[in-house]
Amino acid sequence: MVALSTCHGERSRLEGYVPLEHPLRRVRAAIDVPLGSLHEELRQAGAAVGALMEPEKTVRALLVQLLFSIPSDRQLLDQIWDSVLLRWFIGVRIDEPKWELARFSLHRKQFLKLDIVQEVLVRGLTQAHHDGLLSFEALAARRFELAQLVADLAAGVGRPGLGRA
Repeated sequence: MVALSTCHGERSRLEGYVPLEHPLRRVRAAIDVPLGSLHEELRQAGAAVGALMEPEKTVRALLVQLLFSIPSDRQLLDQIWDSVLLRWFIGVRIDEPKWELARFSLHRKQFLKLDIVQEVLVRGLTQAHHDGLLSFEALAARRFELAQLVADLAAGVGRPGLGRA
């Protein structure tokens, strides 16, 4: 849980820009505890690919990509760096330099292979459905998209759409 508290001061500053009733607050709360308990496992997985960014941020960014159907990693990074809401949700500081696209894509693929990360993502998507961010149909589509992405990674198959640079 150490990594979750490292950006607390910056997150607190950004928090003032996020409405108290915003549904992403509940989604973040729903995934903070499991992400905190996964810190060491995520850190080790990130070390395998030379991670420079906090692994929890990568997982949160992946959840944003699924939630909002952002079709490419490049577009995801652009959206994150243009949105105070997404920076707050992911834990990206205002002065943090933009992540390198190739490195982020590599980390994302590495973390997606972990069953526990997939469970955290499903938990976040389910919370988003409960809070009205996703319809039942959209939830089902996002879960299918996640399953297909994981299957493609396992098979070593690339596909257009989510995850492309």
